[in-house]
Amino acid sequence: MKNCTIAATVAVLLSTTLAAAVHKRDDVSDKLAQVDTNALVIAAFQWHSDTAAVSAFLDNAAQAIASGQSFDLTGDAQSAFGSETNEKTQKGAIEGFICLDSACDSDISFTGIGAAKIELEGGAFQSVLDQLNEISSAPEGTSALDVANAISIINNGNSTTDGRCAGVLPAIDLYFRSAADVLKRIIPGDTTLDGLTAARPAACNGISALSQVSS
Repeated sequence: MKNCTIAATVAVLLSTTLAAAVHKRDDVSDKLAQVDTNALVIAAFQWHSDTAAVSAFLDNAAQAIASGQSFDLTGDAQSAFGSETNEKTQKGAIEGFICLDSACDSDISFTGIGAAKIELEGGAFQSVLDQLNEISSAPEGTSALDVANAISIINNGNSTTDGRCAGVLPAIDLYFRSAADVLKRIIPGDTTLDGLTAARPAACNGISALSQVSS
């Protein structure tokens, strides 16, 4: 009799678990069906464009400083700051597609998106914003060395394991990979977002981190 009771209990637990799993899959399917794929693609490419604008500024500023050329530092830095700020908008938009619940469910998005989310809401991303803002508001006569130091902090943070190169940009790559994954789940075989990565400045060449852009 005892064995029968245990078997019955196990059967009930299994059926409850399976029912919950089926319900979750159905819930996910319903949410995926509501995704605006055009908006998802636009948000991803706009975010890429923003990273390209910031990276171009960093490259141009570094080259101008190294060669002693004149450079519209304030104006271009303000533009880069605007692009970096706009990345928050694209991040939020893409999260609406890849994080179909509050926890960024791993059943929806790539493993590691939680870590990427933390990276983009933590100190590294904010440091990039702060340094760009400082450069854009730097008083006339600010030394090239000070600007070069600010650019170095943007790219590398306080070491080669954080900053924009090793922390922020690899985190964005994960968002793009998750967006590509969601797009394929809605439109099987779609390759529109395949291989999309955040645009790197020259200073980031060869640098990869955030668990080597997760797997």
